[in-house]
Amino acid sequence: MLRNLAGLTLITLMLVAMASEPVCAFATDWRLGVSTGLGSSSVTVKEVSNSESPLVFKLWGEFPLSFDKTLILEHTRSLKPSPFASGIAFSGATALWFPWGCFPQRLVSGNEAVRNAWTQKRIAPFLGLGTGLGSADSLKKVGAQSLMISGYSFYLSMRVGADYPISSALALRSQLELNTSAIGTSMGSTAFHLGALWYL
Repeated sequence: MLRNLAGLTLITLMLVAMASEPVCAFATDWRLGVSTGLGSSSVTVKEVSNSESPLVFKLWGEFPLSFDKTLILEHTRSLKPSPFASGIAFSGATALWFPWGCFPQRLVSGNEAVRNAWTQKRIAPFLGLGTGLGSADSLKKVGAQSLMISGYSFYLSMRVGADYPISSALALRSQLELNTSAIGTSMGSTAFHLGALWYL
């Protein structure tokens, strides 16, 4: 009796452990993304500052490293509609970690018979940390004069966000992003992005 009870307990624990693990098929599909949103970028050179807002724009390519981690190569620019300006930019690499399971991806078999299926169809939160090169060629008007504020810096990037798949080739992404200079010209940006990524 006790032996049967112990066996049943062990089987139950194994089933619970299996249920708690994400069931992921690791596929190395590249994906391309584009997003826009609200934010502000600033640069300061020799105590002269300028900012560009309220829009931001981002392009990126993304490659899976494992079932819960991806690497992004990205370019982000500030956008000021009137007068038009887009002189502050951040280009770099960011690693994303999906701590609550696998990121949205296609489930691919040997003959790709189920290429339009997803391993998960739920919101997938992520955290990100990155670095890169920031650049600024921002025009600021002071009275009747126009000053060009230029500089470069290495920056650190931190973000939190979430993905949600809506088809076999498309997912939505929202994220809150903070970029701040570490070495070089004082630069920074804070933005909320909403965009999409396509699976190639």
